[in-house]
Amino acid sequence: MTYSLYESISPPVGRRSPHRRWKPVFLVTSKENSAEFETGYKLMKRNLLLAALLIMGLTLPAAASQRTEFPVASPPLSEGIFPCSNCHAGLEVNAKRRELKNEHTNIKLHHAEQERWCLDCHNAANRDKLKLADGEAVDFTESYRLCGQCHGNIYRDWKAGIHGKRVGYFKGGKRTYFLCVNCHNPHDPKFKPIKPLPPPIRPEYNNGR
Repeated sequence: MTYSLYESISPPVGRRSPHRRWKPVFLVTSKENSAEFETGYKLMKRNLLLAALLIMGLTLPAAASQRTEFPVASPPLSEGIFPCSNCHAGLEVNAKRRELKNEHTNIKLHHAEQERWCLDCHNAANRDKLKLADGEAVDFTESYRLCGQCHGNIYRDWKAGIHGKRVGYFKGGKRTYFLCVNCHNPHDPKFKPIKPLPPPIRPEYNNGR
C-alpha cells in the first residue's frame, strides 16, 4: 500500500509565514489496497470509541463517589413534625395533586406551584427523605442538592460562599454552611417586603458642649 503522507500548503498570497504548513493526505494505489485501508480505518474508529467508553466508565463512578459534602447547619424542621414517618408510616400514598385539608393546612405552596407538587420533592417511599429528579433519596441535610437542580447558578455561588451564609473559619478550621431553607421558606421562598426603618439621627456637635 502506498501513501503520500503529507502535502505542503503554501501561505496565502501577501501573507508572510516563517513556517510551512502541512496537511496529511492519503493516496491509495489500487482497489485491493482501498478495501484494506477502509477496513483498517473502521477498526481504528471502533477501537478509539471503545477506548473512550472505557475511560468514561472508569472516571464517572469515581467522580460520583468523590461528591463534595458540605458541613451544614441543622434544617429548620417544624417542632414535633420530624421524623415524618411517625405519621406517614401507616398511611396509604395518595399521589393525586390536591388541596390539603386534613394536615399541613398551614403550608401554602407558592413555588412554581403550576409545575410541581409535594411529591416532586418529598419522597413518597420514605417520608424522612427528599427526592431528586432522578429518584435518588437524599437527607434533609442535603436539601441544597435538591434546590440546585433548578437553581444551578445560585447553587454554584452557594458552594463558593458568594450566596447565602457561612460561619466559622476561612481556612484551616471548622466552617458551617447555612442551608437554603435556613433563609428561604421552601414552599414560598420569595422574601416578603420589609418596611424600611428611618435612617439614624445624626448627632449634633455644639463645639464640644
